[in-house]
Amino acid sequence: MIGNIVSEICNTGQTITRSKAAVNALNHHIARIRHTLQVVQAYQGHFESIKQESDAADIMTKLVADIDLIIERWKE
Repeated sequence: MIGNIVSEICNTGQTITRSKAAVNALNHHIARIRHTLQVVQAYQGHFESIKQESDAADIMTKLVADIDLIIERWKE
């Protein structure tokens, strides 16, 4: 009887130890995910800035093409 109780206590202790290890592993993964999210958020503004510059370059290219067309029509 006492042997069974001791065995159950040992099994419970091992289960708790494994559970703590699993929780620690999950916390580690959560920390890595949070870090990745912070990196993505930090670069998000940078990428938005690049997109705005690209859009501005496209507008300027179209404007130059329109001006060239106007000049060609004036020459006629």
